Formats: sequence, structure tokens, C-alpha cells
Amino acid sequence: MKIAKIILGTLFLFLVISCDNALNKSIVEPLTPEEVSQAVKKEPEFYLTYEFVELHDNYLRTTAQKAMWQDLTYKRLHKFMSIILDRDFQESHQKEFTQKWELQYGHYKVSADSVCDIWQRYWDTHRATNYVRVDLIDIEKEYMQPPWGGDPIVTSRKFVLKVTPLRGTVDSVSFDYDLFEMDEEPSFSDMFSHYHSAEISSPFSTPVVVRDSPTVKFQIDETIKSSDFKTVLNKYKFAFAINYVIVNGKRINTLALRQATPDAVYEYMMEKGKDTESDFNKEYALKRLVEDVLKKEYESKESYIFKQMNDVYSKIDELAFRFYSL
Repeated sequence: MKIAKIILGTLFLFLVISCDNALNKSIVEPLTPEEVSQAVKKEPEFYLTYEFVELHDNYLRTTAQKAMWQDLTYKRLHKFMSIILDRDFQESHQKEFTQKWELQYGHYKVSADSVCDIWQRYWDTHRATNYVRVDLIDIEKEYMQPPWGGDPIVTSRKFVLKVTPLRGTVDSVSFDYDLFEMDEEPSFSDMFSHYHSAEISSPFSTPVVVRDSPTVKFQIDETIKSSDFKTVLNKYKFAFAINYVIVNGKRINTLALRQATPDAVYEYMMEKGKDTESDFNKEYALKRLVEDVLKKEYESKESYIFKQMNDVYSKIDELAFRFYSL
């Protein structure tokens, strides 16, 4: 019995020494399957370390590369990875650096939002729809009695549009309009849309009636021909978009608003309202506004924490960190 215990103890000691010898090898030396198996039996998470080395073996092929990583052993790399991949380690440092970021940079978003709000009010005040409103007040139809008898046939129809100046005299105006399905979001940016254009080129300070004969979608046209005006408006909704308004010789449109708005502010305004999975573009726009408009240095939370964590990793083991960063 004593001899058996001695033999088992000797075998165990041999396995431990063999395992330590394998872990003390430089990562430039591949391990045998037996050595990996023994190491994993002692350190179950070692397979992750060795798998990482295998995935990066293209950095361990030339003489120069081997010389660079000669001093990095499997044991050293495994210890490093065990530390930095520990959940408690990650969470505590993430929390610490998040708090530091909030103190240094967090308040800039409030300032950026205030700048954005100021310019949003400027847009709301100076947009073209504040100067002119367009309403569809009737659809006039002309009929012809067919020679073969029956109900009269609609031969033409005109949209009667009331264009109302909202802020005094308007020198001229150009606008697009259309009828849309009730559940459809009106859009005038699609080049394949069927919306229609009209304009008034003479100054006016009171409502002006414009008659236009647009070519509308077949389904809408059939409804117009067979229904009265009230029925048409109950089935479809009217919408318009102002291309431009000229007031006191000044052209007012989206382009003019865009040109008056600093690029960094406009970019942030556009990104701020988007609901996307990634905030990369929004963060970039915020950084640009803070630096270009507020004249302050800014770093995103993700970038700041990433750099701070890397600094911690480097201090733990710079050589292991450099290989881990490949």
C-alpha cells in the first residue's frame, strides 16, 4: 500500500512538473497535444490562452517575431489574461473610469444640447412654412355628356389651392403638393413620387387662389371622378412642401437655413434625432460640436474608457498586453 502511494505521488509530482515545464515555455514554441491536455487539467481556462496563441501564430513565424516574443511564456500570458478577463476586475475598472469620464466630459452633452436647441428654435422660426400655408379647398370638375347616353363623364378636374401669407407680403413662392393615403407618411424627397409643383411669381399679402391640373395616381383619379370633394378628403390627406419663399428680396428655404447653421451644429441636430443601434455617428457629431463650437476638448466615453483600460493592462504586464493587443 505504501509503495502504491509512493508511485501515485511520484506520478502526480511528475505531471505537475511536466505541466509547469510546458507553461514555462515561450509562446514561440508550440506545445504538444499532451502538454496542452495536462495544462488544461491543472488550469481549465488555459485552453483559451493556448487557443489565442494559435489564432495569432502568424506573428510568431519569422526570426524577428520570435525574438520579440521570446520572453513571453504561456504561464505569463495566461496569468495576464486571467486577470484582465475577470468579471469583477472589468466591472470595477469600468465603473471607476465611467465616473471619471462623467466628471471630465459628461456635462458637455448638456451644453451641446443647449446649442442645438437654440438652432432648432431658429429653424422653427425661420422655416418656409412659417411664411406660407397651402390648403386644398376644392376640386373643380368639368363634365361631358356622352353621345351614347348615360351618366356624364369627367373630362377634366382642377385642384383649387388657397395660398395664405402668414407674415405679411410674400414676393413669390414655389411649392409641391399631393394627396396621400391616410396611413402614408407624406414625403417630398423621393424623385419617383407623383407630387406636383406650383408657384406664384407676383407679390401677395392676402390669400391667393391657384388652380392646377395635376396628373395624379390612377386610384386617386378614379376616386376624384366618382366622388364629391368631402369624400376625397375623407379618404386621402393633402400635404404640401415649400420649395422656397422670397420675402423682402430674401430667399427662404431649407438650403438657406442649412447655410446659416454651423456644420458641426447641423450634423449634431441630424444625428441627435436618429434612433439607431450604434451611437458612433452621434458621438462623433457631439465631439465635433464641442470642439468646433464650444472650443473644448472632448473624448467619447467609449474611447476614454478604452484608453484607460489599456493603460491598466499595460501596467500589469506590458509585453503580454502588446501580444494580447495584436
